[in-house]
Amino acid sequence: MKLSTAQSIPVDIYILILDRLPLRDLASFYTAYALEPTMSQIAKWRCMIRLCNIFTQGRIQAVPVIDGERLYYKQFRDQPFRQVALRGASRATKPFCPFGERTCFDRVFRGNYLDAWMGLRPSEGQPINTRYEPIDNTGAPGEVVRVDVTFTYAEEVVHLEYDTKDVELHNPFEVEYDPDDENAKRKLLHHRIPLVKATCRHVDDDERRGGYSIPTEWMEFLGSEARVNVEFVERETPTGGFNLYWRGIASMRVFEIAWKIRLLERCCSADIIGIYRGRGNVYLVVPAERPDLNSDETEDSVEF
Repeated sequence: MKLSTAQSIPVDIYILILDRLPLRDLASFYTAYALEPTMSQIAKWRCMIRLCNIFTQGRIQAVPVIDGERLYYKQFRDQPFRQVALRGASRATKPFCPFGERTCFDRVFRGNYLDAWMGLRPSEGQPINTRYEPIDNTGAPGEVVRVDVTFTYAEEVVHLEYDTKDVELHNPFEVEYDPDDENAKRKLLHHRIPLVKATCRHVDDDERRGGYSIPTEWMEFLGSEARVNVEFVERETPTGGFNLYWRGIASMRVFEIAWKIRLLERCCSADIIGIYRGRGNVYLVVPAERPDLNSDETEDSVEF
């Protein structure tokens, strides 16, 4: 489209045209007209509104990776082996991944107009692996080092990658002891995790090709980071005498990833703004669409 032709189109028609383009073409349009601030800015705003709709209405898949307190996976994930175990045997990285591809997540909208949050948590009544029992001496659960979140809406798939690889977290967890059981304690992981990459693709595209990158600043609705809140119940296994390595078992009881959302018209749909506007504190749970699950529940699974 010639610049003179594009500039002559009324703004309302211009927006209607942009809204019919896929995200990939919108991103290309934004780049092509980068020297025209008004046109590129409108294209960026329409992209952000589209992304808001995808984040708040799309089907969700979340894959967190939880490392032990010694953070071997975080430090050595790109190496074939991360440590030399006892008796000289090398062990490959093995973090804790509690959810599968078919795990369903509910959206939770809470807070108020000045402090609005959107969270994702596993839907109730489905089997989920919650048993944390590493065999590679990583220690008790210590940090959520990575979360891949995928939103699928209509014919578009947006994939967000969150990772703490390049940041050092201070006090990412706290421990509460059970006064009635000296061998049991609750471990609460609560920390931020930065957004490092955003990609988008068509639903029919090959997932292995990774899609095409979109600027992370377009995620203004969700911001540049997420917060994770995870609760484990640990039971130390008495072994007698001094033991260098943690030998306990932990069960995950709570998992949530949440974003402090921005209720700005340039990046947020009117429906979401309407949830918070004119109200006090909001707590709204939007159940996920539930596919048929054929897998049987095992002893390592509980229902959230």
